[in-house]
Amino acid sequence: MIELRQRLSELSNEEREEIFKYLRSEIKIHTLEDEFNAQAEVILEAISRGSDLTKRGIRGIIAEASFKVEVLDKLTGWQDITPPGDLPFDFKISDTIGNIGIQVKMQRKKEQRPMMANEGYRVLSPEKYVVETQKTRGGKKGEENTRPYRFGEFDLLAVSMHPATNDWSQFRYTVASWLLPDFKDASCILKFQPVPLHRDDEWTDSLEECIEWYRSGRQHTISQ
Repeated sequence: MIELRQRLSELSNEEREEIFKYLRSEIKIHTLEDEFNAQAEVILEAISRGSDLTKRGIRGIIAEASFKVEVLDKLTGWQDITPPGDLPFDFKISDTIGNIGIQVKMQRKKEQRPMMANEGYRVLSPEKYVVETQKTRGGKKGEENTRPYRFGEFDLLAVSMHPATNDWSQFRYTVASWLLPDFKDASCILKFQPVPLHRDDEWTDSLEECIEWYRSGRQHTISQ
């Protein structure tokens, strides 16, 4: 294997590209190629041609997958018990004390840059970033708007900070009950929430610490 790598390193870029093309005709990168009956390169090209809304959805899925791989899979003493279905949380984990529901959201971007909190609402800090905390799809249940999250639907909020850090493993966490309430309906969570880049006493980069905050029962509301 070492000899083969040495021989490959001696080839020109054009020669290595030809070998890669030959191997790609024989080897599939992902099972999604079979599911879609399309090469990975075609699938990626389709995503690149998608709208901003489509790409935002893809980034959200990547954030959830990164949270699973980079955070949950590395926890000790916890079990992932997330049930199937369209739920108000993305993950539910359990230990010997009880269950925790976690909603994963993506730090918002605007014009290909991190969006600042005061661009969501003027009363929010211009020094903080922002996360959009509402459901992807809207709807009505009688006269009730079902798109906002309501307090009590999940326990912790995990925010992927990739737009600001360019690192899919970076998350900020806070207790869901600490989030700002909607200006018109205090039972709902405000659509835009301010998120600092660095940890403080309201947002942490440690899921375990956030769980401790939640289980302490501390009553608090994050600063604007």
